[in-house]
Amino acid sequence: QHRRRAAGDVAEAGEVVISEDAAVEFARKAAQLEEHLSRLPGYVVPTEEGQICCALCHVRAAAPRGMLQHLDSARHAKACRRWGEPEVMYVPERDRVEEVATGRAVVRSKGWWSAPEPGHAA
Repeated sequence: QHRRRAAGDVAEAGEVVISEDAAVEFARKAAQLEEHLSRLPGYVVPTEEGQICCALCHVRAAAPRGMLQHLDSARHAKACRRWGEPEVMYVPERDRVEEVATGRAVVRSKGWWSAPEPGHAA
């Protein structure tokens, strides 16, 4: 049972009360993370600690930039080959992650990833 408490309310034992400002900041960060994840392969997943993790390599990053560097790495390319996934790279000129072999943008899908269909604007 959850209910929003007003400022000045007393918390019950074991209850966590956060301020309205903290709740707004949390929601903003969650939306920002979702936006970043939407442009990454589906095997890049959020962790409970607020980081993002490459499930193929078990590499964690605190920020999207660190994950983009990992996706460009030789270690990640080797893991892609081992798992049968297309190699990907970040292309700063287009500000997107692309398949190395085809140049098609990576589009996140339900829990994994896929490239857009031909003719799909990415």
